[in-house]
Amino acid sequence: MPTILAVEDEPAILELLKINLVDAGYEVRAAVDAEAAQVMLKGELPDLLVIDGGLGQLGAAKAALEALQLGALPVIGLAKERVARDP
Repeated sequence: MPTILAVEDEPAILELLKINLVDAGYEVRAAVDAEAAQVMLKGELPDLLVIDGGLGQLGAAKAALEALQLGALPVIGLAKERVARDP
């Protein structure tokens, strides 16, 4: 079963990722910040890294770069945009 490491600091979004990815047939490991992701990447590499692009001061970029240096690991960056609502 393919493994995905999901890195997201918002618990609700992380839980949503986990539920959907498990339902799609993936094994999911989760980290709540870039430091936890870096520790997890020192173990068995996942097949895919899904990472919140807004993690702290370059945290996401550091974790993604480390993952890429470890091997040919695909990385998907998540981004969110605030949308102004009409009053």
